[in-house]
Amino acid sequence: MRTVREIQGSPTDERPPHWREEVTGLAVPVEVTSDCEWYHAELGMVELGPVQVTSVLTAPCTVHRPSRLIRRSDPGLFQLNLIWSGGNVLDQDRSQTPVASNEMVLYDTSRPFRIAARPTAPNSVVQGAGIMFPRTLLPLTPAQVNRFTATRLSAREGVGTLLSEFVARLLHDPEQYQTDDAIRLGTVLVDLLAALLAQELDGDCALPADTRQRTLLLSVQAFIHQNLGDPELSPSLIASAHNISARSLHRLFQPQGSTVAEWVRARRLERCRRDLADPSLSHRPIHAIAARWGLTDPAHFSRLFRAAYGVSPQDYRHQHRRPGGSRVHLSLPAVPR
Repeated sequence: MRTVREIQGSPTDERPPHWREEVTGLAVPVEVTSDCEWYHAELGMVELGPVQVTSVLTAPCTVHRPSRLIRRSDPGLFQLNLIWSGGNVLDQDRSQTPVASNEMVLYDTSRPFRIAARPTAPNSVVQGAGIMFPRTLLPLTPAQVNRFTATRLSAREGVGTLLSEFVARLLHDPEQYQTDDAIRLGTVLVDLLAALLAQELDGDCALPADTRQRTLLLSVQAFIHQNLGDPELSPSLIASAHNISARSLHRLFQPQGSTVAEWVRARRLERCRRDLADPSLSHRPIHAIAARWGLTDPAHFSRLFRAAYGVSPQDYRHQHRRPGGSRVHLSLPAVPR
């Protein structure tokens, strides 16, 4: 991630309590104004091909994109604002849309808008993310999309939660991704948004088949991660939870180069490896760590671990207790290619 802009001001630097500054480091220029005696904002950006993801941490302010800035630059982009703490109010097309924590709103940057960022407590901030992308990338008709612009969307359940968590993981450690991953990750983000809107349209029949498949795989993988500790987690249970047949589930995982069971086992072993290297868990027995992630047979776990990493769980833990032991880096869940 690179910082696009850090904005700050206070009366002590001869700037009045009400001040205005134009932010041009984003895909579309906007104006920021604030009535705070001291104002501070941090923006960080990740480029995913034509998709731009921006982290936002800001004190109370108003972001405005007037007609004159649109005339200066109009690349034809949609923006999805995702709020994790605090809230804001979007004003576009004479409609005001309040957005609270764990909610989202989609709007068109080709039309004037105003967003008021409002923390929920004194001396606090608004934290969230913005996803900006060309309108042409969304595999829905303009009429379908227009039903959801300037409309509050939930990030608390279903595909909305999946989208929110995906963005959070991406912004947490973007350096772990290679340049070649950028286009693929941008496609995943747009697919998740399309799936969310299609869900609101009461069905995903409006989506292209490849978009439905990629979104379904992400949903299945998220379900697996949430249930790794369940020893009964199986392909049949996973398929049932997503209303598909076991055959369809196995077909979904074929491009990943592994079976469903192999993918689940690899994720469990990754979690166990992480816990074994964690000094704060050094008091926990190895069999308890394995059981925490659904591997309840100690002997079987030991064989699986040695086959995957070339050492026993005990030796692996011992290596990571020594000063200078290598640090384990775990990647994010795989996303469809």
